[in-house]
Amino acid sequence: MPSSPRPSLEPRRPQISNDAGGFYCEHLWLTLLRWAETPACTVGRNDHGEPLCGFLHVPADDATCQGPAIGYTRGQSRSDLQALLTQVLAQWLPHCRRAHVRVLVTGYDNWREIIDNPTAAFARDPLLAQGALVRALGRPLRVTAENAFYSGFYQRQYASLGRHALSCVTLRGQVFAVDDRTLGQGPASLARALHKFHPHIVLSLGVACSRPHYCCELHATDRGLDATGTQHIAQAAGTGLIRTNAALARALVAYPLL
Repeated sequence: MPSSPRPSLEPRRPQISNDAGGFYCEHLWLTLLRWAETPACTVGRNDHGEPLCGFLHVPADDATCQGPAIGYTRGQSRSDLQALLTQVLAQWLPHCRRAHVRVLVTGYDNWREIIDNPTAAFARDPLLAQGALVRALGRPLRVTAENAFYSGFYQRQYASLGRHALSCVTLRGQVFAVDDRTLGQGPASLARALHKFHPHIVLSLGVACSRPHYCCELHATDRGLDATGTQHIAQAAGTGLIRTNAALARALVAYPLL
């Protein structure tokens, strides 16, 4: 079946979302924001005092599900995500104020009708993040260390050529399972990745098949979670807890103007 016409996203700039979905995307986002409040947090802060982390919902493309697509091709999805990551890095890297910056990009694996998750495809490909980093910095990089993709992640370290305050960047791309292993403290959890990698910038991605736009999530709640925050319970209403971070919206959607 041919895909429907490509939606008008001029120029595919993300929208702001106040509903992260109540599923594992929102659970991961809440886990990240809770960590950002702890003494263990290593991410930088923007001029508003907000942590340099964000969650971006990504629309499905023509490879994501069986059946008709919203209108994006996989190539368009990859190009859009690279451009968005470029914009995020260009705005967030200067706030890190350090010579060596560690950047974590996460995606989610396949689940049910999602047979080829575009966020996993992006997070698994070091060349896409590398291209975004080169564009954001505006200068060439040299790979100085590399771990190939295994155990759910890859890691690459780059030296910035020339005399600059930022001399080294380590990129880590990691893919999480759409289940409770991503929560808690287990070996395949977000918490373990944060503890091991100590990132200064985190951009997390998740697919939203029903949405035609990229969406910057502003809030995370504990709906759909048990009391410990480590197990998904579909009917759990949550406690009313809400965490808010507009750093990604400010970087991508000119949030103060809205």
